[in-house]
Amino acid sequence: MYQQPITKDILVFDKYEIHIKELINHKRFTNAVEVRQLTPKATYSPYKTLHNYGFYSYEKALDYAKKTEKEMMDRIKDRQERKQKIALENKNVKASDYYQIGDIIVNSWGYEQTNVDFYQVVAMTTKTIKIKEICDKMVEDSGYGNGMACHTRPIKDAFVQDGDEYKLIVKKDGDLSQVRSYYFSKWDGRDMYKSWYA
Repeated sequence: MYQQPITKDILVFDKYEIHIKELINHKRFTNAVEVRQLTPKATYSPYKTLHNYGFYSYEKALDYAKKTEKEMMDRIKDRQERKQKIALENKNVKASDYYQIGDIIVNSWGYEQTNVDFYQVVAMTTKTIKIKEICDKMVEDSGYGNGMACHTRPIKDAFVQDGDEYKLIVKKDGDLSQVRSYYFSKWDGRDMYKSWYA
């Protein structure tokens, strides 16, 4: 008959917990290590189990738990240091160093087909640009033989009625913050390939 394991030790750090448990009447293992990520805003449980491994002795479970704790803390430290470095690099970046009103921004995205959306910079602050969706047109004689692909170019100032608008943060080298899985970048003036299936 299954019996709930008994928690013997808990290592707590950042948003994680590592539980070292004694297994009662388990067929193979005497102990287990469960690594949890705390998710206080979750609907069903305050944590998410990342992994759960069995061990033949408490000592082996403890060794694994301590090793896992160190590896995870090292990763957290590296992540924090990278964030601090990026923040420092972006601290003195000004949007006007890379963009001006009227510039065209492009977003090429898709998996089974290549979608292309164009935007125009309509407003700026010290750190951000506001972009608004504009129309595009097929480049003459650029259609593919299958009738489902072509090259396209933006039409400046031809704003899409009820088109998407985004406020993007300008980062080092003119890189832009991203929305959802989109990738926004400054249009380089070349025709853009796009395809469709319907």
